[in-house]
Amino acid sequence: MPVLVLARIQDATTTAGMIQASLGTGALIGAFVISVLKPSPKPLLGIGALLSISGAAMVFIGISNYVYFLILFSAMFSLSEPIVNSLNETFWQRVIPIDEQGRVFAAKNLIALLSVPLSALSASFFGDRLETVSSGNKFLSLLVT
Repeated sequence: MPVLVLARIQDATTTAGMIQASLGTGALIGAFVISVLKPSPKPLLGIGALLSISGAAMVFIGISNYVYFLILFSAMFSLSEPIVNSLNETFWQRVIPIDEQGRVFAAKNLIALLSVPLSALSASFFGDRLETVSSGNKFLSLLVT
């Protein structure tokens, strides 16, 4: 996000600081909201709705040139993260039997932790391959960049 701000806003250091503060404030408000509310009876519906809101906020961050809109949409983006994480855990705890939850959550966390270095390795591999493939195709080069 700071690179996006530095490229488009004149007073970029102050604006980047305000956006970082709004990200933290949004996450704090989201954590407060999820701690006050009762668990959702339909967590998957909540996850889908909040991810849609978060994705729309990210799109508006990308197309907005006004500082206050960047701050607002950044807060909206980060507000949904703790709520989505809580609804996700609620879903898993409801679906998995209690005597199997330890093994299932350990495997789930192992896969999540392994995905970070695998994504870095695959990004470098596919980046090299797609750059050569897309060099002659304008549409494909737009998708890759």
